[in-house]
Amino acid sequence: MKKNRPFKFLELSSLASDLSILSHFYTTIYELEFPDPDERESLENMSNYLRLKTEGWYRKNNYHILVVIQDEQLVAGSITDAENLGNVALAK
Repeated sequence: MKKNRPFKFLELSSLASDLSILSHFYTTIYELEFPDPDERESLENMSNYLRLKTEGWYRKNNYHILVVIQDEQLVAGSITDAENLGNVALAK
């Protein structure tokens, strides 16, 4: 019996290689979980948010896209828009 390998976590950036992973995550996992386009962020916006993060636009706030890989396959992801509110961080 083949055992699954441990999960690998990868935080995406605006690098072309990461945007390729984002595109794959978007079409194979994200769209399936949010089938209504009005209830999900567009791939274009998500890519732009990562670009803005690289440019420092968020300052104390932040934007994260984390994907989970197991056995060389994307299996999950997390999208976090984090707001720094003084001594408290709000993730939504």
